[in-house]
Amino acid sequence: METDDERVPDPADCEGWRRIIQENRLRSMPMEAVVTTLQTIGPRGDQRVVGPLMDRIADKITSILNFTVDRRKRNRGDIISKIQFALLEAVLQPNSKDGRGLRIAFRTRVQFRALDAIRTAKGRQEHETSYDQYDSLPKEPAPRILHWPEGEQLEYVEQLIRAIPDERKRMAFRLHMDGVPAKSKRAHSISKALGVSDKTAEKWIAEVQDQMKRTLGETS
Repeated sequence: METDDERVPDPADCEGWRRIIQENRLRSMPMEAVVTTLQTIGPRGDQRVVGPLMDRIADKITSILNFTVDRRKRNRGDIISKIQFALLEAVLQPNSKDGRGLRIAFRTRVQFRALDAIRTAKGRQEHETSYDQYDSLPKEPAPRILHWPEGEQLEYVEQLIRAIPDERKRMAFRLHMDGVPAKSKRAHSISKALGVSDKTAEKWIAEVQDQMKRTLGETS
């Protein structure tokens, strides 16, 4: 059963978020909820909430980039600074592609931006695919697991994904649902994003699919 400490306040509930901040529980909140709340309140909203939310987002972006961008890269500082600026700007633009991406799959969006920047810095044009270009490509829709209205279905699927204990498998399946291929020689792929072999990426996706089918009582 969900306790009061675990409850994520509604994005418009400033009082609830002030309490989270006062009790030093902001770091336990999902980043997608933090972004959604900041976008809902807006930069001119209650500064007792807006300031800490923006600080948390900036810190998390920096943490992910520090982990993703190789420390041996000569222009590492420039790469990280440019991505930070672009993503923090996008947070305040809810209708932008990055603005939407950050509130749907925060870590995935930051990592993809980092990978794009790294490829650009290397000058490897044949392997470079900007996220904007990628977003414009036609994608096959994610397979419908249940014949429910889309909103309810996606919410239930998200609950199942959050129950997967392995973070990298969760990320792999979220990318799969977003239309990212498990393997690709010329564009983004799940195996490249997570630093695993093509076979491992495909195996993880299959494992999560099987787990969901068992949970939902469906046969393969």
